[in-house]
Amino acid sequence: GDLEQGLSYLDRYFESPDPAVRAGAVVAVGLLSGGACIRDECDAGFALVVDHLTSSDVVMRESAIISLLFAYSGTANPRVQELLIPIVTDTSMTLWTVALSCLAMSNAFVGSCDGEITSIILQILMEREADFALSKQPFRLMALSLGLLYWGRQGAADTAIETVRVLASKEMSLACSTIVTGCAYAG
Repeated sequence: GDLEQGLSYLDRYFESPDPAVRAGAVVAVGLLSGGACIRDECDAGFALVVDHLTSSDVVMRESAIISLLFAYSGTANPRVQELLIPIVTDTSMTLWTVALSCLAMSNAFVGSCDGEITSIILQILMEREADFALSKQPFRLMALSLGLLYWGRQGAADTAIETVRVLASKEMSLACSTIVTGCAYAG
């Protein structure tokens, strides 16, 4: 099918000496696999990506996370959680890696109000609040991650919104609650 053709086309890029080209190939697998993952037919692409999640090369690891974000969008596939929860709970990971992983999980479980992912995101926001205060971009991705879980679910987001209001930084608390509220009432 088209997925196999696309993956065979990408083979040469996985062999490139340039790490940026290899990282791009990993992301491309996710883009190619998007429709196939909805039909649960993306095992070939999945196999090419999953090994890079544990790469010591941060760019390759984050490319694999982005690939999962594209491939599993809206699928609520538990495999995404299984792979990414160890990354988001690893305190040695950069804030950017954690935030991308949360975004990938939330994108897979968009509108699901998933309690486990919600709890993990809230816990990370509270435990690493001081770090997020110094790094606004990852914080925004975390807030969006929480919001995506409640996309279009309106009142179902109330508990999450109340919980982020306890963040010590009033600016971060307001920003996060506004993003979650906006997502909850979108669609």
